[in-house]
Amino acid sequence: MFGDHAGLNFNSGSPVPIATNIYTIEGSASVCNNAGQLLFYTEGSTIWDRAGNPTPNGTNITGLILPGFSPTASTTQSSLIVPVPDSPGKYFVFSLTDGTILQKHNLYYSVVDMSLNGGLGDIVPGRKGILIDSMLSEKLTGTLGKCCNVWVVVNKSDGHFHAFEITAAGLNTTPVISNSGINNGFSYNFGEIKFSPDGNHMAAASQSFFGLKLYDFNGYTGMFSNIRTLRNKDFYGVCFSPDNTKLYAATDSLYQYDIMLPTLTAIVGSEKKVAKTGGLTNVKSGPDGKLYFAGFSGISAVQFPNISGLGCGVQNSVVSLIPGTYCVFGGLSNEVPVLIRDTAIFVRRDTTVCFRDSIGLPVPAPGCDYLWDNGSTADVRTVYANGNYVVYYHTPPCVFHADTFAVHFASRVPVTGSYSGCGQNGSAYLYINPGTGDTFPYTYTWHDSSGNQLQQHISATGDTLFHITPGRYSVSMGGNGCDTTILLLLTPPQQVKLSFTTDTVICIGDTSFLNNTSAGFNNYLWLFGDGNSSTVKSPQHLYAQPGIYTVTLIGYPCADTLRKTITVDSNSYIRFVTDKDHYCVGEGVICYPSYPPGASLLTWDFGDGTTGPGFQPKHGYDNPGTYVIHVRAQFRACADTSASDTVALHPYPVVNIGADTFMCPGGSPLQLQNLAQQTANNHHLWNTGDTTTGITAFQPGIYFLTEENEYGCAVTDSMEIRNSCYLDIPNVFTPNNDGLNDYFFPRELLSHALESFHMQVFDRWGEKIFETSAIDGRGWDGKYGGRAMPQGVYVYLVEAVFTNGIPEKHKGNVTLLR
Repeated sequence: MFGDHAGLNFNSGSPVPIATNIYTIEGSASVCNNAGQLLFYTEGSTIWDRAGNPTPNGTNITGLILPGFSPTASTTQSSLIVPVPDSPGKYFVFSLTDGTILQKHNLYYSVVDMSLNGGLGDIVPGRKGILIDSMLSEKLTGTLGKCCNVWVVVNKSDGHFHAFEITAAGLNTTPVISNSGINNGFSYNFGEIKFSPDGNHMAAASQSFFGLKLYDFNGYTGMFSNIRTLRNKDFYGVCFSPDNTKLYAATDSLYQYDIMLPTLTAIVGSEKKVAKTGGLTNVKSGPDGKLYFAGFSGISAVQFPNISGLGCGVQNSVVSLIPGTYCVFGGLSNEVPVLIRDTAIFVRRDTTVCFRDSIGLPVPAPGCDYLWDNGSTADVRTVYANGNYVVYYHTPPCVFHADTFAVHFASRVPVTGSYSGCGQNGSAYLYINPGTGDTFPYTYTWHDSSGNQLQQHISATGDTLFHITPGRYSVSMGGNGCDTTILLLLTPPQQVKLSFTTDTVICIGDTSFLNNTSAGFNNYLWLFGDGNSSTVKSPQHLYAQPGIYTVTLIGYPCADTLRKTITVDSNSYIRFVTDKDHYCVGEGVICYPSYPPGASLLTWDFGDGTTGPGFQPKHGYDNPGTYVIHVRAQFRACADTSASDTVALHPYPVVNIGADTFMCPGGSPLQLQNLAQQTANNHHLWNTGDTTTGITAFQPGIYFLTEENEYGCAVTDSMEIRNSCYLDIPNVFTPNNDGLNDYFFPRELLSHALESFHMQVFDRWGEKIFETSAIDGRGWDGKYGGRAMPQGVYVYLVEAVFTNGIPEKHKGNVTLLR
């Protein structure tokens, strides 16, 4: 059904023109059942049933309204019908709007159910006009995939193909994206895309310089590749021959290309013009194996499209449309990709396995949806035992297979080996043993490198070739329907060397791994040093008790002995104590740890931000408080362990019995006591022997008070009481301004015991040259009337009264030096 009310009916074997109710400028789609009965047709905006009536829910599919114009009528491939896989009577209808600004080439889908509308079909409510993509060109097509799937492809305006997959599970609206090589631009919008019948290739026709392109397509993944441009010319329609070898492309003429040629140059060179067309037209494969396109009058056909060149037999106007119906732009309806599940194929594959322990069972390719009877989904299954193994899978496009592999292991992989001996003593040999569990009596035939038969035996346990020299040999093993020949090399005797590696220190409870690295031995004996032994080449051993053990390795037949020592540490632990529980601030805390031998490091955390290593650390604290000490012990082999303890740091008492002071002889006694805040439990001890909080001092001297708290933290303060109430008058002074002894003044003049004071200085003629009563002055500076007095002896008179009421009067000489 296509164009202006046109249609063709192929039920008679040849196309018969019919009248329809469709109207479209370009794209359309129609579908019939397996009996050839029409079901419905569409141009993307309206769905008509087989009677030619719009279905009740089948108008305005896209929801877009253009006055007097269908939004899909001018789209190259406006619609596509895809039967829903495994859902008979249901169809996806895809609608692609044209290139107007309003539409922007949107892609919608709807679902038609033929059980609706009295069996005439209709769109399922809620499944109409669902937008899934936009900003597209006018290209829309579909093809069968390779794994029971269908791919719906559109061309994005950004230069990519979007491939949407349809399976029995439904439509996946997330596309697979590939490069199309067709960039954005108005002119490339027009023209078809179409798949080859086998789905391996797709061609794209485009206007302007984008021309005709050919792609490879992967029906498993939905990806396009191998973009090839066949010609840069305006093309509109494309179609492949039924045998997939030829590509036809239509513009003002119809061109043929042989796409099976090995190179792009050859394909381009195969171009042949096989017919003239009536203008813009697409090319459609008919059910009779012919290709159809719009000619100058009516519909033309390619009679033999598989034949190269003009032999394809183009016949013009094979069908004349009913008067009043037209093929407007040659918009013959889009292909319908119909997925059919083919008949199941059951195959039994008998497989005999010789001299192998396993075999990979490959599924014949190509295929998908692999499922083995053990649940595996791999395309190859490795088996190890006799049995029947079944795999289910599909081959393209949707052929179900069930293959049974009947596997019989007739023989297992034989075990071969050699011994080069300890020297030229004839002890070298080669051997072959049947595989594990293989008890068939095989015939073993030995040959040297020249083909001479050396030995032949029948044995169910294998065979050995003794007393041989280095060189190449072969042994044939036959029987039970299997035979094989194995090449063996006997190397010259290697240097005998006994060696092994192991951890020399381990923790009790850990397994000792002994790695035998010896050369030149066939058998070994291990003595573990605890009464146990082993003949395994590289054994493992668990010691029951800690200790130091000597491990002995003996190699045979070239007898040799090697010994190593293994130390087994006891279980790790760590404990510690401090020298006491209570300390004074600043006093060193000594930690005494206890741990088994094997500790490599002790790390301490003293709880005040200080950390460090040490096996018997001493630490002092700056502030009082309670501190938690942690220690972590690292051992040579055993696990680390840790321990904690708590210590208390106490502050020292505060002692202050006052500043040094003075006492006048015969004056009042002084009361001495701790002026700082007291703690009730402190102990007091004066250097006088008193233990009271205070004492009375009657004499000058030095007095000490020691305060000790209940934790033994003791502090001592002292006071010196000096004599007062006396004058100390110098006999010389040097007023030279050097800051030393520049004034004549009694040194005890500032005594707090002084009540009054008067000093006079006379020269040798008895004239008074200085006088003062100030007890806070500097004394005589050696000047009189502002003039420096000469060196010499001067007379002074000093009178003073002290607080005890005792007056003193002093007269004497003082020498002035300059």
